[in-house]
Amino acid sequence: MLFMKERQPINEMSRVCQKSDGYGIIIEIYSNDHGKLGDARSPAHAHVFDTSMKEIGEVVLTYSIPQRTSDITWYRTNGSPSVYTAQVLKWAKDTKHGASNWIFAVRTWESFHPN
Repeated sequence: MLFMKERQPINEMSRVCQKSDGYGIIIEIYSNDHGKLGDARSPAHAHVFDTSMKEIGEVVLTYSIPQRTSDITWYRTNGSPSVYTAQVLKWAKDTKHGASNWIFAVRTWESFHPN
């Protein structure tokens, strides 16, 4: 069984960006996280790690695909995540199987957290 850092079990996890994808980051979405798309106080988010699995922080997911680094919003960070913002943006704008990686992440969040 997988555990988050607070030792809460992770019911389901989706790795939407893998080390082998070549972005220099790993991005995961957990089914037992709390948040809603469009909610500024408790936003939908994805966990961002460096390639050694050290958590960088969480990035806020929105329906809009980010176009600039200033469109990336960090939420609950460990240290200074700004050096990873360009990598998150590159990943977000790239497409796989006809959809942007960002939209795939949003759809993954929605599948774990139906309204």
